[in-house]
Amino acid sequence: MIEFLQSLLIPLSILLTMILIVHKLMRRHIDAQSLYYFWLVLPVGLMFYLLPIQWEVENSIISSAITTFTITPSQWEVNTFNYWSLFWLVGSFIMLTFATSSYFLFRRNIKLLTLNEKTAQLVKSVLPEGLCAWQSESVNSPVLVGVLKPLLILPTDFEVRFDQEQQELILAHEICHFDRNDIYWNLIAYVFVTLFWFHPLVWIAYARFCRDQETSCDHNVLARKQTESRINYSKALIKVVSTRPIFSFAQLSFMNYGDKNMMLERINNIKLNPKRSKLKAALLSVTALTLVSGVSVAGANLTGNGALVSASIDSGTNKSVSKLTSDVQPIVRIEPRYPLKAAQEGIEGAVLLKFDVDLDGSTKNVSVLQAIPNDIFNKESIAAIEKWKYKPDTYKVLQDNVVQLDFRIDTNSTFESINLIEKIKVSNH
Repeated sequence: MIEFLQSLLIPLSILLTMILIVHKLMRRHIDAQSLYYFWLVLPVGLMFYLLPIQWEVENSIISSAITTFTITPSQWEVNTFNYWSLFWLVGSFIMLTFATSSYFLFRRNIKLLTLNEKTAQLVKSVLPEGLCAWQSESVNSPVLVGVLKPLLILPTDFEVRFDQEQQELILAHEICHFDRNDIYWNLIAYVFVTLFWFHPLVWIAYARFCRDQETSCDHNVLARKQTESRINYSKALIKVVSTRPIFSFAQLSFMNYGDKNMMLERINNIKLNPKRSKLKAALLSVTALTLVSGVSVAGANLTGNGALVSASIDSGTNKSVSKLTSDVQPIVRIEPRYPLKAAQEGIEGAVLLKFDVDLDGSTKNVSVLQAIPNDIFNKESIAAIEKWKYKPDTYKVLQDNVVQLDFRIDTNSTFESINLIEKIKVSNH
């Protein structure tokens, strides 16, 4: 798992940096709704990064299609206990524990009350199907909470603190979250943060995403409202700025992220009210397409340029008859660790392996056909191949694929190895 996350760090950093820069430049010129949807660039970009680009290849390039990987000295460790994996796992566990415990604590402590008659009449006229409303003394502003069965919880003094128009606008804000399934997007975002909690840009982007979610709801609610309604809505925001709801995972509150800076940003955004422009929307779309395309090409270059080579093996001679399969591309290719003892003693060698590619793209039945020297690099080679991932083929299992891993102390090594179909050079520099 940690190797897969490491393989995504470069494209993730590039995407987050570009998204935040574009957001900074376009925030005053693009409507909040478009900026919120611009965040789709992140999951789409990573998805395209992992998907291979289909290259047309000829049999003549089999011997020259060599992909080279390098192992740095920091990777010379005995593969018995990975401290970085443990460190990541502990951090992710803490975040998941905090989120789930805070949610269940919130649900356990909150006391739900039926709506009073006046509030019930208002809510009944606007509440969408599938959403139930309650009141509680434990909340200070309306809050949408729950994943499997979302609930709209209103404060008991809702009709006292807010006038009629403010009540309608606030309810429209929460219903906007419900209609867009924002709770589920928040769940996905939080899982993403849990996986990459060690990356500072992820936290910055998560905070920005949450703010964009709120401002886009404000934009939707006030899209066709007059200035008076905008002012009244801003007054409602000011009324709740001094209060904070109990933190709970999977909840969306009218005053969510209700610190003064956030509220000021929301009020300023209401004041600016950037209009939706076809030209600006087109520019944002082109930017998104450029980012996704760039990361996709980078993914093709980093995960492997050549097609998977399938071969039939003569078990008696270990000779192979090559047959290029151009429609199968590697998605994830994890390089093996250079064994610490071998690196310290300057031992070099090569391992020839055979494996099958399952319907889901995973490798199986990995075995060593030949190794020089014997048993030095076998364990690390098998462990690496078992983590490789190819583009799924739902029709057949690709059997008897062959790959050679060359282990070199440095790139200038003169060690000569057997000449096979596909080579991946592994060095300690």
